[in-house]
Amino acid sequence: MRCVLKKIFGSLLLTLSMVHGTNIVLNKPLASVVVQDKGELVLNKGDIAYKTWSSKSLPGKVRILQHIAGRKSVKVENQPLMDKIVARHFDASKYQTTNIINVDDATMGTGLFVRGETKKAKKEHPDSQVVMDNEGVVQKA
Repeated sequence: MRCVLKKIFGSLLLTLSMVHGTNIVLNKPLASVVVQDKGELVLNKGDIAYKTWSSKSLPGKVRILQHIAGRKSVKVENQPLMDKIVARHFDASKYQTTNIINVDDATMGTGLFVRGETKKAKKEHPDSQVVMDNEGVVQKA
């Protein structure tokens, strides 16, 4: 498991290093950001509710943190990584994937589709932390 996590983490660092403006430093806290418009999706008896999400909630588990545009093309590109993570059946008490979907960066007219797909993904992967960022505040942090 440790080797797989190292490979995944290495891939993410490589990807992040290619993104303009990335300032993530290993073992340092991320920029403080709060998503209030929608926020974290919470599954309760099959229904989706929303709660305010804060980057301060991240410490405590090994995480893969993904901040992605709310576009189908991004989902398709990301799917092989997600499939490999799911196939590993990591211990949910120690590991969590956090997906922040930037709905503000969705193709014009597709916001409702993105929201629907995000809810569907949360239901399919209830142990994942899913955050719907309607205003793009995480990207601006």
